[in-house]
Amino acid sequence: MDTEGIRIRTSGLRSAVKDTVRDIASSVDPPQPASQTQDRAFNLAQVHDTVSPLFVALATIVGAVEPILDRVSDLVQTVWKALEPYHPEDLFVALYGFLLVFFGGVYMTLVASFEAAHIFGWANIKMAVRALYYEWGKARAAFERDNKVDANRDGIADVETCPSP
Repeated sequence: MDTEGIRIRTSGLRSAVKDTVRDIASSVDPPQPASQTQDRAFNLAQVHDTVSPLFVALATIVGAVEPILDRVSDLVQTVWKALEPYHPEDLFVALYGFLLVFFGGVYMTLVASFEAAHIFGWANIKMAVRALYYEWGKARAAFERDNKVDANRDGIADVETCPSP
């Protein structure tokens, strides 16, 4: 095999690439200094215009799904209370086995993820979910109270008189 010929060809390629990069770099004008506040204002306005519809869509989706999740939560709590004499926490082990049966293709990943979550963070996860649920309940109750406020006493809740975006 002719290794000398390969070296010559690759060195020629390197010099061609270097020449091309130099040509491109010399043809580009250096950036002109601009006001940083103008750049930030432009970028923030652009980000706002881009992201606002996404947040509006997300709020719409959450508003549509929330009543369903509230009903499901109430149903789960009712079922849990009914099953308490029979130790429903043992059902999680059965559910774990059920998942292993039907997701056997990723058996080891599923086992590892469940065990890692149980060993390293289950107490923290459970505490965080309970805190989120508690705070959500407080926020939901405050939201409902605020929706009933009629500060100008015209018989219509102030929320109903606000123009929609």
